[in-house]
Amino acid sequence: MESTVPRDVPGCDVLIVGAGVRVPEHLTVEAVAALDAAREIYSILPSIAVMKLGDALVLKIRDLREIYRRGGRRRGVYDQEVGLMVAAALRNPPIAYLTVGNPVVFDSVTASLLAQSRQRGLRARVIPGISSVDAIMAELSIDYAPGLQVFDATSLVTCNIRPRTDVGCLLLQPDIFGTAFVAIDRRPRAEALWPLRDHLLACYPANHEVLFVTCAGTSESVTELERFPIRDLGGTVDQPQVPGAALYIPPAAALTLNETLLRLTVDRREFEKNFPEGLGHA
Repeated sequence: MESTVPRDVPGCDVLIVGAGVRVPEHLTVEAVAALDAAREIYSILPSIAVMKLGDALVLKIRDLREIYRRGGRRRGVYDQEVGLMVAAALRNPPIAYLTVGNPVVFDSVTASLLAQSRQRGLRARVIPGISSVDAIMAELSIDYAPGLQVFDATSLVTCNIRPRTDVGCLLLQPDIFGTAFVAIDRRPRAEALWPLRDHLLACYPANHEVLFVTCAGTSESVTELERFPIRDLGGTVDQPQVPGAALYIPPAAALTLNETLLRLTVDRREFEKNFPEGLGHA
């Protein structure tokens, strides 16, 4: 299969590559070609995923996870990561940042790396991947038309956002709710999630069923689902709940229809008037 990215990536210094949710199964042809073109690949992917990338790519991987293991505030960790990658891109371009999911969906490192690249005169390119939103909704077999609300769980509360109860809602990163610190290998106490529970109870019925979703990260693992009423979010002091990577809240009320527009959508005369023949693409 031919590469979709030129071997030397002319004019490109930083390649921001989405790995999808299951690695390497979700890597696109474009993503693989970009990684092949990079001289160094920076990533926090777990070693079990890295080893599946093949020897040629594994030799170029620079593991950023050690920065996370040192603890500290996530913002400081992200700044360290971006600093390392910008320095490498200035020294020996092109480099790649290989991140899970889609690089521009809930990835602060991507946002900072793009900003720093612009400031330093580096040319960056984003290679999209399958996002966690895609994977979760596919796993649940839910077509999220006519809409889906997606929020960071902590931001939902800190910004006092009240979700619409007639549209599905997806909260990402509830497992690190309420903290700006790296929480790898740590689980929250029940009390840590109660502010999220109370915020949602102000919008939804206490018995409204929601579910934690943690998508499988490898072909050998399985997606984890846990259904429970909102009132039980977080668990109890004696039995704290283990949060998933995302919390899906189904609609709790029916949508209110615009009957006038609905009638117009099936009116043939309105169709002919608003979409006349002869105005198609040349």
